[in-house]
Amino acid sequence: MLNIFYILFGLSLNFKISFFGDLYFSQIFILLLSIIFFLNLFGKNLLYGYEKTILFLIFLWLVSQIFSDVINEIDFVDYARGNSKIIVTFLSFYVFFKLSKIEKFSLIKMLLWVSLVKIIFLLLLKANNYNEFVNSWKFGLGLSFSIAVIIMSYLYLYKEKNRLHELALLSIILMGFASLIFEARFLFLFNLLFAGYLVLNNRFKIQNNFTLILSTAFMVYFVSTLYQFLIDINFLPQHLYLKQLKQSSGQLGLLLGGRAEFFSSFKAIFDAPIFGHGSWAKNCDYVDYKSDVLFNLGYNPKRVISSTCLIPTHSVILGSWVTAGFFGFLTWFYLLLNIIKKTVTAIKFKNNYYELALYLLILCIWDIIFSPYGGTRMILLPLYIVIIFSISSNYKQNF
Repeated sequence: MLNIFYILFGLSLNFKISFFGDLYFSQIFILLLSIIFFLNLFGKNLLYGYEKTILFLIFLWLVSQIFSDVINEIDFVDYARGNSKIIVTFLSFYVFFKLSKIEKFSLIKMLLWVSLVKIIFLLLLKANNYNEFVNSWKFGLGLSFSIAVIIMSYLYLYKEKNRLHELALLSIILMGFASLIFEARFLFLFNLLFAGYLVLNNRFKIQNNFTLILSTAFMVYFVSTLYQFLIDINFLPQHLYLKQLKQSSGQLGLLLGGRAEFFSSFKAIFDAPIFGHGSWAKNCDYVDYKSDVLFNLGYNPKRVISSTCLIPTHSVILGSWVTAGFFGFLTWFYLLLNIIKKTVTAIKFKNNYYELALYLLILCIWDIIFSPYGGTRMILLPLYIVIIFSISSNYKQNF
């Protein structure tokens, strides 16, 4: 029965309807589960202190968003979409906190089924030719394959305690290189960082913040050097190579050239650091500001005439600060610090499945800093974070 539940949840993440924007069936799923838990139909399963703190911070984020919307006179549709996003986040954390305490229930196995369902869904319906396959790989297929390989290695390939089987590690590395061919640079970064951390940890032991920072600096340098070498030998496909040249042509290199929304985000935050600009904040000045800064730094941006003038953010933490003010930032900053701390703890004590916690940490850091918030990320990001907490706390995980 649990497998059926996992599969249904995975399916719910792939279908949506239009209702004040995109409404995914998984959001309805989460709402129903939250009602069930609120009615204590599975027992009380009391929350731990840090879980209550997270839910309280999300509540403050919601209150701040409502206050910001009133101040900025946000229209009802944008108000509804902005606040429902925070409510879904609150309910997702609440539901996953509760599920993690149910005997015989496994969030890790649920994540495995989510990944497998995603792979099947994209391969059958969204990858009918090479271009569609490349697009699918960039938007879910590659990541789902990587997560599935890591989890399944414990089920079928796990031969030595607290060590990921070499075949699974090799698969992760190969998928990282394949991701460059399929124009998904972020997945190349994820997989190579993950593999490098495991090798370093098995040899030198990453057991505190200092060794974590040192190993992070080394791995970022190694991966960036390897990436530059692959550029020099023309390993990248032409489209990605031209994109690379464009985004790295300015004074601040690829990182800010590829995430130019940081410029408009920080400008918007500076202008309204406490209360923010409201849900789905719109202001053409910030769109123009981003283009002007890019041009002055030598990036030669393409000016796009926006019909909505939505303030560019492309970041969970910065977008939350722009729209809801300081408490939007505080919530995600608290979560970011805690998942780093929890993962270091899991690595130090080699908790069961600490490798998965490490991969999810890399994914969460990227999403929180460099990815927009919405759609299924409102469900999946809380799921990743709660799994990290569960692994760190050494909760019993069942397969």
